[in-house]
Amino acid sequence: MVRISINKSHALAFRLAGFFLLFVAMLSSINWLLIIREDYVMEHDWPAASGTVYSMREESREVNPASSRLHHYWVYWAEFVVILDLPADKCPAKMGPLDGQQPQCVGTVKTPEVRSRIDAVEWFSRYSRNSKVVVHYDPQSASMVFGGESIFHIYPWRMILLTIALLALSIIMVVVGRSVAASVPDNRQPLASVDEFLV
Repeated sequence: MVRISINKSHALAFRLAGFFLLFVAMLSSINWLLIIREDYVMEHDWPAASGTVYSMREESREVNPASSRLHHYWVYWAEFVVILDLPADKCPAKMGPLDGQQPQCVGTVKTPEVRSRIDAVEWFSRYSRNSKVVVHYDPQSASMVFGGESIFHIYPWRMILLTIALLALSIIMVVVGRSVAASVPDNRQPLASVDEFLV
């Protein structure tokens, strides 16, 4: 059994560290919340069209973090060229027509970037060449996404789980810090035992 002397100053520092972690967790959620919002807009506001997968390819790029302390890493994604079942006059401005073939409208679906190459190429097993698909497209640009995709395939779960872990740790630190502070009668008199918090 470990016994630690601790006073209210220590407990306060523990709580402040917990609040700092809570702040970091809130900041870490901004990016993936924006991604989820963007996906909602694409799924519900962009028009839908049926189409046929014409070709696909795997892509990757190296990411160099701004901080020199962080290691560079690679991200992977898949790209699908899809011929839409739209007449030429309905083709969005930045989606060029595919000459000599009907339907005339063609665009590219880019899957979310992930660190796992296996996860990236797994899209090929769900969308093969010449398969029929439903896509959502932006009439003002060439952006296009597959319709009806599961959130498990498109949400940035790595970032979401990091935020959840930070939130859980921050809550534990704040609660324990408050409990320890409440059990210390005087700031100058250290608590002889905090056995109930340590196993």
